Amino acid sequence: MTTNPNIKSVKDLKGKTVATPSGAYLQQMLLEALSKNNMTMKDVNYIPMSLTETYNAMFDKNADAVLLTTVEMLNAEKRGARVLTTATGLMQPKLVVATSESFARNHPAWVKRYIKAQNEAMKLIKNHKRKALQLAAEDLGISYQDAEWLYNNTNFINTLSKDEMNSLKAEIDFLLSLKK
Repeated sequence: MTTNPNIKSVKDLKGKTVATPSGAYLQQMLLEALSKNNMTMKDVNYIPMSLTETYNAMFDKNADAVLLTTVEMLNAEKRGARVLTTATGLMQPKLVVATSESFARNHPAWVKRYIKAQNEAMKLIKNHKRKALQLAAEDLGISYQDAEWLYNNTNFINTLSKDEMNSLKAEIDFLLSLKK
C-alpha cells in the first residue's frame, strides 16, 4: 500500500523505502511481489518494523510503501492509501494453529479440548453469523461491513489440503531461511 501519488505499481518501488514486519508472511509477500516484477530486496530500501509502526510509517511519510494485514489495509484505504498489490497470485496466506509433537504427545487432553473449542466456535459463527460478525467488528475496531467482507473473503477450515500443506511447508522453509 502507499499514499505516494508517484507510485503506481510495484515496479515504482525501485529505490523507495518499503516497510513491513520481518519474518512473517508479509515479508515473504514483498519478496514475491518484487520477484514478479524482476526485482529483489536490493532494489528497495527495506525497513523491518512492527505492524503498528509499519502502518504509521506510511501516514507519517517515513515509508513510501508498506505491507499490511487485511484489517490494517481496510483502515488505511479509508485514510486514502492505495493498494499496489495483494497476495492473490503471489502466495496463499494462512493463519494456522499448530503445536509441537512433544506437546501434543504430553498433553493430548489439552489438544482435544482446543480442537473442540475451535469446532464449537466455527459452528457458532455459522449458526449466529450476524452476532459473531458484530463481535468481531467490535474486537477488531472495524465496521460490521468490513467484518462481513473479511468473513466472506476468508476460508475458515479445520484441516489443510495437500496443496495447502505444501504451501505451508514453503512458507516455513522461507521463515527458516531468514534465520541463516
